[in-house]
Amino acid sequence: SNVTGIRTDVDNISTLVHQYCGLIFWDYAAAAPYVKIDMKPSEIASKDAVFISTHKFVGGPGAPG
Repeated sequence: SNVTGIRTDVDNISTLVHQYCGLIFWDYAAAAPYVKIDMKPSEIASKDAVFISTHKFVGGPGAPG
């Protein structure tokens, strides 16, 4: 969370969702420039999609850097 600083255990939640044949989509808009995004840490813990905001990266479109 960009408000509380709490980091969600995305791999365990992704695994749980996939065990029930669901798809998992993650919002990395605030965190993407600062954390490693591993799309497939294991077969069942994979992320089906992540969403990022490129303007938050250094040199990203519309970024001051």
